[in-house]
Amino acid sequence: MDGVDKHKESVIEYICNNTSLGEPLTTVIVEHSSFMELLKDDPEFIGHYPEEYWADYILMECRDVLERCAESLKS
Repeated sequence: MDGVDKHKESVIEYICNNTSLGEPLTTVIVEHSSFMELLKDDPEFIGHYPEEYWADYILMECRDVLERCAESLKS
């Protein structure tokens, strides 16, 4: 397992252990987040912050997407 996979797996594990989201949904959320692009482009930068930081970042991004979708459905 390379550094990219280790970071990804540790964030998925953190989210699963600290939310009611299951592993399959968490994996999809993480894999479709901007975190993955940043992780591939600059894994060293990702390593400067703990899993908790990236979990919050990913969940906030997901929440924002869901809120925008809900707003567009109201229109």
